[in-house]
Amino acid sequence: MANRLGRVCCLLGAALLWAGCGTREPTRPTGPPAEKVEFVLPIDSDPATLNFVTGTDVWQSLVARFVADSLVDDGEALEPVPRLASSWEFSPDRKVLTFHLRQGVRWHDGLPCTARDVLFTYAKLRDPATHARADFLQDVAEVTAPDDLTLRVVYREPTVLALDAWKFPILAEHLFSRGDFLASAVHQSPVGTGPFRFDSWKHGREIVLSANRDYFLGPPRLDRIILKIMPSRATQFQALLTGEVDWSSIPPEEWEARKSQAEFRRRYHLFEYPVLYLYYLAWNEKTSFFADAKVRNAMTLSLDRAGYVRKAYRGGGIVAVTTFHPRQFGFDPGLLPLPHDPGRAAALLDEAGWRRDPGGGPRRRAGKRFRFELLIFQANPVQEQIAALLQESLARLGIDMEIRALDFPALLDRLQRHDFEAAFSGWSLTPDPDPTPFFHSDPILGPSNYVGYSDAELDRLLVEGRHAFDPARRSAIYRRVQAILGRDQPYTFLFFPIQRLALDSRFEGARVTAAGSPLRAFPGILNWYVPAELRKPRARP
Repeated sequence: MANRLGRVCCLLGAALLWAGCGTREPTRPTGPPAEKVEFVLPIDSDPATLNFVTGTDVWQSLVARFVADSLVDDGEALEPVPRLASSWEFSPDRKVLTFHLRQGVRWHDGLPCTARDVLFTYAKLRDPATHARADFLQDVAEVTAPDDLTLRVVYREPTVLALDAWKFPILAEHLFSRGDFLASAVHQSPVGTGPFRFDSWKHGREIVLSANRDYFLGPPRLDRIILKIMPSRATQFQALLTGEVDWSSIPPEEWEARKSQAEFRRRYHLFEYPVLYLYYLAWNEKTSFFADAKVRNAMTLSLDRAGYVRKAYRGGGIVAVTTFHPRQFGFDPGLLPLPHDPGRAAALLDEAGWRRDPGGGPRRRAGKRFRFELLIFQANPVQEQIAALLQESLARLGIDMEIRALDFPALLDRLQRHDFEAAFSGWSLTPDPDPTPFFHSDPILGPSNYVGYSDAELDRLLVEGRHAFDPARRSAIYRRVQAILGRDQPYTFLFFPIQRLALDSRFEGARVTAAGSPLRAFPGILNWYVPAELRKPRARP
């Protein structure tokens, strides 16, 4: 869930993974710009923060995507495309990466954006005091700015993730020159160079962004974006039907019926696409319950993941083996998900010393009862349903699991502090499959290793994978990585969802690309517009 995360999936070929430079400008549709057009997008919760350096949740990343710019972005075919950088080149040994920034780019407050701002952002990412995710910058030895429009990056050794490392949003140095960076009020009203300006944030209600008419790649053709906070997915869908919002996922039980209704298809554009997102159950290995891989395997074996995806989720997902999506580079099709096997789960629990007496009853080890708490995100039907299913399955095995629902900021805080026994959450994944942030035992390289997992062979392979330019070699490394993760089950990898959603048919220009969501790959929402004859006023509370 890091800033660089949140891109959606496509099979990446070797040429894309190891490309050196991309300078193609995205195409933009012609026609008059839209005026006074709002796009109302429901989101599940307030972001934990709008600090674009320290934030890691998906809603913060979405705001950053609209308000800020990175040097490099993903294009519609997931090729690297320029944003704040106009071009870049590598030295022959690939240890030096030089970016050339665009001329004339200005912050929303009117001051020029220069390479000094990039240096400032880089320094804050690397500053231990910010507790920011900077694992993707660990191979950087030095960054300098020879002039206002040039950035020179020196790497200790070549890495396949060199360009990916610069897909983070850039901050304005002049706004943070005084006072405590982490406590700055700018994080509540961020200023960027992006296509939309931050207007307001009413906690628990909405975040409002307005079009930046001076955007250096041309103004967006939507006047405002309103991120409306609606914790319930069912409420979001009803709000779509009443016209309160313009976009919503479609509940699994509604999908088949809705897509067959002519009137529904007339009112909405329907999209269905796989998402590079993974639902997981985290087992804190620092607790007495989940330190043993046998117990973690038992947890996975006790849950009927395939049955849930097929029945409750109406086939809208792919059961996961590890974090590697079937469409990602290096995915090993020879590895299969653990089946639903309560008998095998019981045997593994016995082997781990968690036994129940012959007459049944709770499992105990050394007199301690197997009873733990699972944290879930409140008002999320997927989490509620799977948690209830797991609770029932474990009860039959003699394990007592309590469910506790938290809002997202609270759940994320507990994960980051490793203050939990078990937790249900998810990761947004990148097109590149590198899973180092999730599993490396070094906290700097593995900032999302919430469970405290550690394996010396895996640590070594993860680092090797970041520096393996030969596709065959990198693929072999990742096959072994997947085998180790499948063996140890540091998490129960649940499933990759297939997104099914509807967008009000007034909006044109939205389309699914190799990147998946119409909101994602650049230029994405910059291509959206509403024809003049379909524009309508919307009542505001």
